[in-house]
Amino acid sequence: MAVAGIGFSVGVVAQMLGMAVFALLDPVDECQAAGFLVAGDRPGDYRFSHALVRSAVVAQLSAADQRRWHVAAADAIECLYQGQLRPHLAELAHHRVAGSLPGDRLDAVRACQAAGKVAAEDLAFEEAARLYRQALSVGAGEISDAGRGQLELALAGALYRGGDVPGWHDTLTGLAQRAERRGDHVLLARAGLEMDPLGDTGWDSEIGRICERALAGPELDGPLRARVMARHAQVLVYRGEYGRADEVSRTALDGAELTGDPDALVDALRARQLARSGPDGSGERAVIAARMLDAAHETGSAWVEMWGRLWRIDTLFEAGQLPVISRELADLAICAGRMQAPVARWHLLQYSATHAARPAHRQRRGRRFVSRAGGAAPWQGRRGARRTRCGDRRPGDGRRDLRPDRRADQIPAGFPHRDRLVPDHYREENGDWLDEGNTVIVAPSG
Repeated sequence: MAVAGIGFSVGVVAQMLGMAVFALLDPVDECQAAGFLVAGDRPGDYRFSHALVRSAVVAQLSAADQRRWHVAAADAIECLYQGQLRPHLAELAHHRVAGSLPGDRLDAVRACQAAGKVAAEDLAFEEAARLYRQALSVGAGEISDAGRGQLELALAGALYRGGDVPGWHDTLTGLAQRAERRGDHVLLARAGLEMDPLGDTGWDSEIGRICERALAGPELDGPLRARVMARHAQVLVYRGEYGRADEVSRTALDGAELTGDPDALVDALRARQLARSGPDGSGERAVIAARMLDAAHETGSAWVEMWGRLWRIDTLFEAGQLPVISRELADLAICAGRMQAPVARWHLLQYSATHAARPAHRQRRGRRFVSRAGGAAPWQGRRGARRTRCGDRRPGDGRRDLRPDRRADQIPAGFPHRDRLVPDHYREENGDWLDEGNTVIVAPSG
């Protein structure tokens, strides 16, 4: 029972011992009467009254016996919960790792990988990162280069979504270097896709170089090639090469649409939105936001939905439709609640602060939002990185075409939209906002 864990099911223990469950009830009752065990939340579940009690029992077993019982526990879990393993994968991974021996650790690696994937899907990103690291550690020297690359990509994703940007950066840098040495263009491409540009010249230039090297490989399929081109377009924007970014982002979007791959389409839309982030691209960005929300509906991804809603709010700010923004912020709050991620809450607080600060008499309320947001993004310290991440906006947008009744000095410093107010040449007609060419920029939402 002690090897089964601090909490255990009597059914698992019976399976480990090859006994009927009823045969264990009397011994379990005796342990409970002695104060060693207490009943769990469900009938048949028990836990040790104190971790020291369990540790004392385990310490009496030899290392060989402990391994043998851990293997038995893992086999019992797989047998007992066949077809319903998902809630028990972390427990299974623990026993596979503890029962593994040198030369025979691949089952432990696969168990940790499966448990890490489930943890990430459940938004437990720190637990996912722990499990992926455990898989890499236990499988060192036994997993293939391709298997290690897949684990490191998954680890990087969990670290980023959990807010550990230094760990994310180091993991991807090492992975890209090994992929480049081996000439593995596919792995290099996947590493580049995990490397979001941050507005840092050195980092962004390295991403651009990786994308160019990956695109030179003929083995990239259509969706992967479109995604890498989209990432390259984003980097070009951050490097100030707006003309090339416009061309590359358009090509990436065309390629993604041809493949019909939802991930490629989402990446291409993100790149195109960034490339068209100047005032002259407002109409196209409104369409891109709508397409992103359609993609979120099809994929069920809260992450994709967040970007679509942020972009829609951007276009509404530019059109001056503040009452509509209130409703959009409510939808964004629901989306952020589904994600349970620091980046989602950060964007929600920043956009709420921006909205609260307009007009000038709302400044105090806006400052309260900024105070709650902490004044800087929780996953980065660079001022430029914070600015460019808040809405996927192109760096360097100036204060041209500002409405005289919405002066920049009325808005507290640090707000992400301080430099992007409503242009003079937008006008309202029958509830729609039009540009000089009578193109509908933003229409009122439901």
